[in-house]
Amino acid sequence: MGDVRWGRTVIGAEAAHLQDLDGVIPEDSILAPGQRWSWTVSFSDPAGAEKALTHEQVLDGLARVVYGEYEGPRAGSCWA
Repeated sequence: MGDVRWGRTVIGAEAAHLQDLDGVIPEDSILAPGQRWSWTVSFSDPAGAEKALTHEQVLDGLARVVYGEYEGPRAGSCWA
């Protein structure tokens, strides 16, 4: 990974409404009930393509690794 940049974002209901015209959420934003600050990370892959991850994508990926992507008897097995 190259050019790693950490950022902040807001998650929760209607969080996108907090963005200004540049797509940035001001640091002094007043969050509504159910909203909270979270993180993002942007980087370039070895080919130079820009990529970004949020905490939600990371947690989803970890859940798929731990619990698998199967339903039924194979669910929860990483050896299926």
